[in-house]
Amino acid sequence: MRPLLSHYLGIYLADLNGGQPHSGPEGEDFDYPYLDLYWTEPERHPFFIEVGGEVAGFVLVNTHTRLTARSPVHAIAEFFIRKRFRRQGIGRQAVQLVLTQFPGAWEVVWQKQNLAARNFWPLVLSPFIADATLKVQETPDRDGEGLVFDVGGE
Repeated sequence: MRPLLSHYLGIYLADLNGGQPHSGPEGEDFDYPYLDLYWTEPERHPFFIEVGGEVAGFVLVNTHTRLTARSPVHAIAEFFIRKRFRRQGIGRQAVQLVLTQFPGAWEVVWQKQNLAARNFWPLVLSPFIADATLKVQETPDRDGEGLVFDVGGE
């Protein structure tokens, strides 16, 4: 699973980088620094999103937050849907499945310049946020923004 996730992380990071391959120092392949921790730390959870037996994307969940000091809080660290699977409701369904697996407080943060994420997250999260107005918060380093919300249990 790790090599497959590493492969899709590379595609995801290139996608965030305007289609340019994401490389490390001196042209080395990019290595996501937290990848191995998703198999060793119990508060990290990697999920593949599959459609018809094919990987459509992934979700990485952890408990490391940027917007709130509440504890415990789950966070969507990374979220990716491959281009050919976008705009079909797959991302929305994947988010709903992941959020309901971990009732309680949640945080989702995205980069300010990522216009697709700025549109996607408030729309997809609106059923989980009881407040009629979604208040997007800026991260302390000012490079991101996001939402903090609660997901009820069954």
